[in-house]
Amino acid sequence: DVETSVGTPKYVKELCVFGMPERAGSSNERVACLAVPDFEGRPDLSRAALQQLAHEALREAFDKLPRASRPTIIHLTDTALPRTGTRK
Repeated sequence: DVETSVGTPKYVKELCVFGMPERAGSSNERVACLAVPDFEGRPDLSRAALQQLAHEALREAFDKLPRASRPTIIHLTDTALPRTGTRK
């Protein structure tokens, strides 16, 4: 599990890694990551600066993974990731 392997990199509050279709109708998938920067933990930084630091921290963490497990898409969002009733 990629999320367990990388933990929570610096400047990142939470993340989710998932398979995403390469293109419509394709059975091939690309590994993608949706992450929330830790805006609360660094109020001294601008939004843009924190997003850049979070993106760099994610890339650094993912570079340690086997190539097939590395997300090729990283998207940062300002809103908390959705949760189910069990908080997963």
